Amino acid sequence: MKAIGGFLPYDTLFSEKSTSLKNKIMLSSGRSSLYVILTTTKPSKVYLPYYICDEILRPLQYLNINFEFYSINKSLEINSLPELKQDEYFLYVNYFDLKPEYIKILYSNYKSNLIIDNTQAYFSNIGCPTFSFNSARKFFGIPDGSELTSPEQVILTELPENQPSTEYLKNKSEGNHDLAFIQYRAYEDQISFHPRKISRISKNILQKLDYNQISTRRKSNYQIIKNNLENLNELSLNFDMKNDVPLYYPFLVKSHTLRKKLLSKNIFTPILWDDVIARNISNYRWEKYLATNLIPLPIDQRYDSDTINDMSQLIFELTTA
Repeated sequence: MKAIGGFLPYDTLFSEKSTSLKNKIMLSSGRSSLYVILTTTKPSKVYLPYYICDEILRPLQYLNINFEFYSINKSLEINSLPELKQDEYFLYVNYFDLKPEYIKILYSNYKSNLIIDNTQAYFSNIGCPTFSFNSARKFFGIPDGSELTSPEQVILTELPENQPSTEYLKNKSEGNHDLAFIQYRAYEDQISFHPRKISRISKNILQKLDYNQISTRRKSNYQIIKNNLENLNELSLNFDMKNDVPLYYPFLVKSHTLRKKLLSKNIFTPILWDDVIARNISNYRWEKYLATNLIPLPIDQRYDSDTINDMSQLIFELTTA
């Protein structure tokens, strides 16, 4: 099987009509958007899930903001919602863009004291006037970009424009995959939470993308895998074909060898997240199990339905052998 997965090369699915970003707050990264949200709201404390990467913690630690972890269940929801004080906030991840209805429940409870991490849900449009941020580079072949939404005016001083490295995207597009991966890891390690404006190159690409084609392909690919693997998946999450545009298909199966088997077949899947597995905190076994065993299967716009069907059929065979 040809190589599937890994980070995207430069995106080339362009539309004949451009998309305006004029009235949007576009920063360099999701973590820089969160930094701006935190400096705007000045919370005394933030509740956030155990199942989240450590990069989200960096701006909280830098700003000396207290935080408390909460556990989620097999529906990726919290069993008992905490009561917030006036200056406390509740951060929730819209996992894989499969939790919009739950976010509406959270909003009815927390209103503007809710922060939504949409880094796995770039296309999310839940309609709740609350703080949120996404991550463009996870969905498209660009080096940076994050849209910040807010229920109140966000005052930003003049920010420098981000100057990201693009060598890894260039090499990925030219087929130099090993070098591109090394460059990609080095680039990811140096991404800062300090606010910068989105780079010109990413802004230009975002204005040209065919979002309808990209979202349609992602949704269709998700549905194909769902049809083939749903009965083997320990997670049972609702998928709204009309509104949800997932980042991956989250395939949870207890297997210590499946990821290695996929790698041997040139199917590359990330771990979400090593941080969760290594974090030295007790009493959240489910999240450690989730991070260890969940395999995010690629569904992105690079792949047609035949490729995704072949991949999911192979995974079925490897899982049931």
